[in-house]
Amino acid sequence: MKKIDKALSSSPRNTGLNFSNWTGQLIVLFVKNKFNKTIALGTAYNILHRLNYSKTRPKKTDKRVKKKTLENFWSELNGLLESKDEDTVIVYKDEAIITSEPTISSV
Repeated sequence: MKKIDKALSSSPRNTGLNFSNWTGQLIVLFVKNKFNKTIALGTAYNILHRLNYSKTRPKKTDKRVKKKTLENFWSELNGLLESKDEDTVIVYKDEAIITSEPTISSV
């Protein structure tokens, strides 16, 4: 379990798998490659649970956004939120995102 936990704490690419995020199927493949053992997908999810990992999807980010611009935005927003008084009302507008990237993923 310690070897699996160590592998899960970094990118699958570090273990020779050409993927960015761990999934149940990748854990099955990793165990097969590393230990020459076949496990079921349910067992992979049980391993995740026992190691206190949760199933989450990676957050989408626009590839055109510059990292520094995003950091400046969050810094400014946090400053505004910290400096508001109790009479302040925060209004926000949510925008729909149209993308050509798939939004369905399995874990």
